[in-house]
Amino acid sequence: PPSAAAIPDGTYEVTVTPRDALRAGIAPDDPFVHAGVTHVTLKLHGGNFVLESDKDPDGWAGTYSVYRDRVTVTGIDGSSFTARWSFEQGRLRFEEISEPPRPGEPPYVRVTWASHPWTKVR
Repeated sequence: PPSAAAIPDGTYEVTVTPRDALRAGIAPDDPFVHAGVTHVTLKLHGGNFVLESDKDPDGWAGTYSVYRDRVTVTGIDGSSFTARWSFEQGRLRFEEISEPPRPGEPPYVRVTWASHPWTKVR
């Protein structure tokens, strides 16, 4: 059965740049690109997550479940994605983001979660 125990609980941080967004296919005139360098914090605890950004005061929260090397992340707003995850030497990596297609919406989740490994800070 799915479990949240496989990913170590804790606080993780990552920095996302406009170049990361452009590389993912986000348009140069998108507000995400114009926001500049973004510092993001991800708090994981017992199957719950809180994602906070220095550019987004609202953040995103919800639950996650893990089955082997796959994680399903579901926000309280009902949006979700799956990804392959790995954890090595204090770094959490998300790859193969299967963000549900939303016509006309850029791949914000992929840029935020998968551009770089997340560093465990607590």
